[in-house]
Amino acid sequence: MLALRRTFAHSDSVKTSVRNIQSRAMDSLFLALLLLLAAACATPQATLRADAAAYLDQMSSWAPVEAETARTVARIFATEFVDEAELFSQIRDGSPRARRQLEAAMDYHPATNEVRNIHAAYVEAWRNLLKSFDRIEHGLRQGDQEVLAQGRRGLVDWRDRILDVAYRLRELSDRLSLPVGNPTKPSLP
Repeated sequence: MLALRRTFAHSDSVKTSVRNIQSRAMDSLFLALLLLLAAACATPQATLRADAAAYLDQMSSWAPVEAETARTVARIFATEFVDEAELFSQIRDGSPRARRQLEAAMDYHPATNEVRNIHAAYVEAWRNLLKSFDRIEHGLRQGDQEVLAQGRRGLVDWRDRILDVAYRLRELSDRLSLPVGNPTKPSLP
């Protein structure tokens, strides 16, 4: 009988030890999950901040191309769409630059959804600019005023989209306390 009691006592003590181990394991698991959750909450902000900073640096390197393209668009508008030779010349000079810029932009891959969305708008702006150049050339060659007008509207749209990207980047950089320049609206007639 004494042996049986010792077995039950030992069994109770084993059960208590197992419960203690399980309880400590659950506590450890809970703590690990809590730490993981805290890290997960902090990581996206840090990742977004790093991605936005990298994108701002990239945009700074692309700024000269944007500026020269804006000057090309301004020169196109200065022709008032009357001087066909000058229009063709500006488009002939501007198209390769815009194509290279589109290719460079398409080769850039942001890490976060928020920066990816901004970048998608940027890529689309350059894609539409090239379509606008094509429309202007087609409209001039075919004497199609409607297609020419679509091309003209596309140039304004490019400027507005680039400006929208700049403002969205500014909002993001302000929210993340990243330094950035102040975008200004290039003037077009």
